[in-house]
Amino acid sequence: MLDGAWTAVAYLPHQTSNCVNSLVTIKHSMCACVHVQWPKHPSKGISFTKDGKFAAICARRDCKDYINLLSCHTWEIMGVFAVDTLELSDTEWSPDDSAIVIWDSPLEYKVQMYSPDGRCLYKYQAYESGLGVKSVSWSPCGQFLAVGSYDKMLRVLNHLTWKIFAEFMHLSTVRAPCCAAVFKEVDEPLLLDKSELCLSDDFAQGNDGHFRVRYEVTEVPISLPFQKPPADKPNPKQGIGRTSSFKLATILVQKDPIRAAVWDPMCTRLVVCTGSSYLYMWTPAGAYCVSIPLPQFSIVDLKWNSDGSCLLLKDKESFCCAAVAVLPESSEYSSDD
Repeated sequence: MLDGAWTAVAYLPHQTSNCVNSLVTIKHSMCACVHVQWPKHPSKGISFTKDGKFAAICARRDCKDYINLLSCHTWEIMGVFAVDTLELSDTEWSPDDSAIVIWDSPLEYKVQMYSPDGRCLYKYQAYESGLGVKSVSWSPCGQFLAVGSYDKMLRVLNHLTWKIFAEFMHLSTVRAPCCAAVFKEVDEPLLLDKSELCLSDDFAQGNDGHFRVRYEVTEVPISLPFQKPPADKPNPKQGIGRTSSFKLATILVQKDPIRAAVWDPMCTRLVVCTGSSYLYMWTPAGAYCVSIPLPQFSIVDLKWNSDGSCLLLKDKESFCCAAVAVLPESSEYSSDD
């Protein structure tokens, strides 16, 4: 795992400790490494401040969850404080580095905000029975905290009072007067005029199934594909809301379950992958599909770099980097591009 401050994190077997290394000091043949004992998770549970100076690391010891605060300058543990969770799921710094949000496992609906010195600022629990928190994310400005849960609700908290500012229901059917744009992924056969070509029967039959993927714009009312998903499986539909007016703006309906969805760090652009060889992009001007020209490459995860000029695309056994044009806010795209 890497952060924007040239820091690498390596996990030892059986999660007995993790090793945080500075790539800058390694470059100058110096040793700057610290071992953090009993990390909670092997591939998550660590969050860096925006300036890369500090890291919050989830840990568990003696059946109790903790947050370790690490200085990425002196490579010292600056503090350790216990958190009130049954099974700490993950943590994330606020964009202004003034608070740390932590949330419990799906079995317990519990979201808590802490100051860097370990003081609990607020505890939020929407309900007690049923599966709880599914995902948590800060807005880029740090004024809002979005909490998605297994009751198909998205709740937005404000950073001043930590009270609910808005709520969104993940509907199975969308009807008027909703004015949201609906983009549905469809397969479009590639039509090739073979009348003037001399092709063998085997070649012609083997190329009848070629198609391309594109978005088809539909109108409400629309029934979205829905099935009660297992707790560890994603859902193949996604809604995009505008925080300026807090209303549903766009619906993306995918053929396959969504594996990952990440926002461009520099502009209003969302990129989605579904385990296929296509990337799906949305901007306020529209949505479009992008084919990755690599054989047998299925995108299961993705991540932006810090300036939004490059995407890391991950397959199960390989990865690649894709250069992406930096878009101004006024860029216009259509679903046919």
